[in-house]
Amino acid sequence: MSIQKTLIKADEEKINTLCDNVKKEIHRVFEKNIKLVEENQALHDEHYKDKKLQEMQKTLNTMRDDLNRGFSISSDELDAIKEWFDKHKEKDPGMEGKLIKYPKHYIHHYVFTPTEIGIVGEVVCHCGEKFEFQSL
Repeated sequence: MSIQKTLIKADEEKINTLCDNVKKEIHRVFEKNIKLVEENQALHDEHYKDKKLQEMQKTLNTMRDDLNRGFSISSDELDAIKEWFDKHKEKDPGMEGKLIKYPKHYIHHYVFTPTEIGIVGEVVCHCGEKFEFQSL
């Protein structure tokens, strides 16, 4: 074998080694890319789950507040009732001495009248005045 052939064979071996190394590196990069895509998807799914859990927690808190009131009165209706009581208190100064165990809650009762198309809700003060907070 001549020196020239030996050098060509050595160069071919180097080229083959370099090509094998490049192939291995490309394969490694592709596998790493696949792994990163899977991790990214997992993080996206986890974020979606966290967002859904927060929405469910908010719904649960709203429902728990409704349940704590003992019957179906929305927070807007409750605000309207409180506003009515504040105005009614000005008309009936005798209400000051009729506080029950919870501050700012006067002796009153709620009346829910079921009908075929829904429920009507009223608050009735001890003096007899009524406020309809839930109508059809």
